[in-house]
Amino acid sequence: MYGLKHQKEKRSMDQFAGLDVSVKETSLCIVDDAGRIVREVKVASEPEALVQALTEPCYHLKRIGLVRRFRREARARQRRRH
Repeated sequence: MYGLKHQKEKRSMDQFAGLDVSVKETSLCIVDDAGRIVREVKVASEPEALVQALTEPCYHLKRIGLVRRFRREARARQRRRH
């Protein structure tokens, strides 16, 4: 091993969650800092279900982003009526 420097690969543990919220269910997508999908799941749009999904010990969430789908759904329903 003469002349070789051994370096540990620096890995970030940061992950990011995106929540696409509708009235009945929420789509949850967790990605790592490289953009790789860690998990995709649908959960009930209830506080307990969301907390349980987001607080699993294997996640190291740095940020959580929200999208409120019900506004888009409401606009789409309005357009269909006219």
